[in-house]
Amino acid sequence: MNDTLLVFAAFLSSSLTAVLGLGGGMLLISLMSVFLPPGAVVPVHGVVQLASNASRGALAPREVRRDGFRPPAASANSARPNSWKTGKRSSRSACSCPATT
Repeated sequence: MNDTLLVFAAFLSSSLTAVLGLGGGMLLISLMSVFLPPGAVVPVHGVVQLASNASRGALAPREVRRDGFRPPAASANSARPNSWKTGKRSSRSACSCPATT
């Protein structure tokens, strides 16, 4: 019985997201917390959301904007501070606490 309710909740929340563009994940995780043990809510929610988003992308591939995707190496490289790229350190201290002598 619980499994059937969770499948229905996943379908309902996915439909809500498809129509409104938001809110389905929040609805789903709140409903899952009623039926699942606390340690299983987040992993199961992640798998359900991944399947939901992947199926929506597979059904409408022309609607997927690919210009926002970057390779993981480019993302990791852009997350580094500029001082790492140039080799020059800032003259400001990283610590905002008063100097101790």
